[in-house]
Amino acid sequence: DNSTVTFGGGVYVSEGGLNLTYCLVCENSAENYGGGIYVRDSEARLSNVTIAANSSDVGGGICCVNNGRPVLVNAILWNEPHHEIEFRGDEAANTVTISYCDIEGGLDGVLTNYNGEVIWGEGNIDQHPLFADIEEGDFQLTINSPCIDAGDPESGPDPDETRADMGTFPFLHRGLLQGYVLDMDGDSPLGSAVITTSYGVGVVTDTSGFWAIPYARAGVFDLTASLEGYNDSTLTALCLEDLDTLEFTFRLLHPEFLSTVERLGAELQVGDSTELDFGISNHGNGPVTWTHEKRLPDSAHVDPWTLRHTLQTGREVDDARLEGVVFADDHFFVTGSNISGRNDTTNLVYVLERDGSPVDSFEQVGQARHGMKDLAWDGELIWGSGEQQVYGFTTEGELVVSWVGPFDSNQALAWDNDRKVLWVTAITGNYITGFARDGMVTTFISRHGFRIYGLAYWPEDPDGYPLYVYHSPTGLTHFVHKIDPDEDDTLFVGQLELEGMGRPSAAFITRQFDAYSWVFVTLVNDGLNDHIDIWQLAGNTAWMSIAPQEGVIPPGGIQDFTMEINATELLPGPYEGVLAFIHNAAGGETWIDVALTVLPLDVPSGRQALLPVEFGITSIHPNPFNATTVIRYGLNRPTSAQLKIYDLTGREVVMLVEGRIDAGYHSITWNPAELSSGVYIVRLITPDATHTRKMALVR
Repeated sequence: DNSTVTFGGGVYVSEGGLNLTYCLVCENSAENYGGGIYVRDSEARLSNVTIAANSSDVGGGICCVNNGRPVLVNAILWNEPHHEIEFRGDEAANTVTISYCDIEGGLDGVLTNYNGEVIWGEGNIDQHPLFADIEEGDFQLTINSPCIDAGDPESGPDPDETRADMGTFPFLHRGLLQGYVLDMDGDSPLGSAVITTSYGVGVVTDTSGFWAIPYARAGVFDLTASLEGYNDSTLTALCLEDLDTLEFTFRLLHPEFLSTVERLGAELQVGDSTELDFGISNHGNGPVTWTHEKRLPDSAHVDPWTLRHTLQTGREVDDARLEGVVFADDHFFVTGSNISGRNDTTNLVYVLERDGSPVDSFEQVGQARHGMKDLAWDGELIWGSGEQQVYGFTTEGELVVSWVGPFDSNQALAWDNDRKVLWVTAITGNYITGFARDGMVTTFISRHGFRIYGLAYWPEDPDGYPLYVYHSPTGLTHFVHKIDPDEDDTLFVGQLELEGMGRPSAAFITRQFDAYSWVFVTLVNDGLNDHIDIWQLAGNTAWMSIAPQEGVIPPGGIQDFTMEINATELLPGPYEGVLAFIHNAAGGETWIDVALTVLPLDVPSGRQALLPVEFGITSIHPNPFNATTVIRYGLNRPTSAQLKIYDLTGREVVMLVEGRIDAGYHSITWNPAELSSGVYIVRLITPDATHTRKMALVR
């Protein structure tokens, strides 16, 4: 409905380009050239375009002038009584390319005036398109139109998956689908069931179980009925003809998932294991399909390489040059060499709680000017260097063994418990050397060109590349690769995105910091902002194992399971987990709680008859926490005891334990529901001794 006294009633394009797809150009007029479209010195690509009922003295549909170059595919041009396409101009020839189009007058509908070329491709027709109602401006195709399924077969199907039509509006083949969804038991109606076609159309049943798809696509398709707690039912290779009606009634089977237990629990000594039997039954009339996964508490249920904690260690110990870190005997051991910037002070090893609070320190062995660098821990000795000598010493600082290493400054160390070697390298050494504990060289592997600041070892690496390399090409970026020592091959792990600045200094891998996880511990050097970062590697669910992983239980059937709970290499304390079954019965998931209490060696299961290794608060887990935490403590003899919580002002918050307590290990769960976020102090008090630790509540 547009008009012009000159050129291009609907569209005017000159010295540019035009691309129209599924567009309607209708009932426009131009007194001179191009009632529908005027194309001058330009390319115009027209795909599935209807140009109809336009008028002009020259080119009722399209006028091409001086190198106009329209390309038409799957188009309809129907503009009585004028020529559909006409060429004009004397500066350059025009060209029109036409394929799979309905052109009124056919090839005669194009008037070149000896000024160009018509490329007449395949599939063109000259038949009335049978529009729905030209007078009312309805240019949709009617059922008998010759333009239906007559487009370019290479241009892709219409939305109803039939061959492409010509023109703007695809003719969608339609029919009616309807029916009911009922319960197999008694034919009771099932509301809210979902009916889905294989081409993506879905509807929901009403309270009577009725469903209908009134404009369903004609052709071959599948139909599926689904409802939570029921087995899906699918009808395949159905065929709906144009304007036909098909009715289908689905009767769905109802599986059930019933566990014989809600909780699995055990109390074991370190290194022991046990097997617990249970079963899953299906009392329904349909098969129940299931799989399961092991889950941990939220604090450990995070993605790999999530930064879980940052400890501001430099400010805690007032040292601006921290170099090495390991986690051993429930404490961090950190080497430093620059207390408050005074370079002439004694190099120390700082002993820190899990939360980074300093509890002790001792002098470093050796003569390294800037102290020991990256550290390693073999379960008995801490290993460090920073000079040519390599030292093995106890967690009290007693030197046990030393020998000459391969470099003037041995920067990075890691203990490989699988091969019983200590890997040693420099930042830019030519190789990484494996030493036995007595200093004998056992093997070499390549440094692979890395500037190495820390080595760490993960015996359970899922790819078989257990030696981790913490390196930096620039000194400020933080990259991690890992090495397969047997094949001397590497895999890229990733770049660590720190919250602050700093250079890489040391790395260590442990599952003792968090009983539920393997973590990657890094030390970042940034003056008094030196900090320890703790990155998640993987949740430790190995202490609970079960097979098979997935299956199907038929109606009336039962599946027996045996779960092994294993306390090998676990720290004493409580462990919690969930065995989550994912299934197609009602609810979709069934959880079975799993609980394990690990007792220290020499403490019989079920009682606290023998003395613990030491007096004090042995663990707080999780820490930090946001809901509850478990505080575990030990008493080396029967005594009166108090376990109190204080805030940082010294105000007593709560008395958790008071009275005469037997010797042994004990634990208590604290839920500070009314307290706000902050750092709190837990203190174990007896007539003979006290022990204090910090914990953080994070809301």
